Amino acid sequence: MEILFVFSILFVSLHSKSNKERNMKQKLQRIASELESINRDLRREEQVMSAELRDRQAKHLEGDAAIEHYNEWMAASGMKHLMTK
Repeated sequence: MEILFVFSILFVSLHSKSNKERNMKQKLQRIASELESINRDLRREEQVMSAELRDRQAKHLEGDAAIEHYNEWMAASGMKHLMTK
């Protein structure tokens, strides 16, 4: 009977640890996925901003015209959160 009791305690302990490890692994996988998504978004933003800068410089835009050009690019690229005021 004592062996069964000890075994059941060990089983519960191991099972609990296993669940904690599984939960931690799931959390880490979710964090990794979110970081990959952030990385893709930042890479896309950098590509759009770089292309806009090259186009603006090629057109020799400055001042308000440059700001308008930048905002148009950001809006057209679905990145209104990057628009300047």
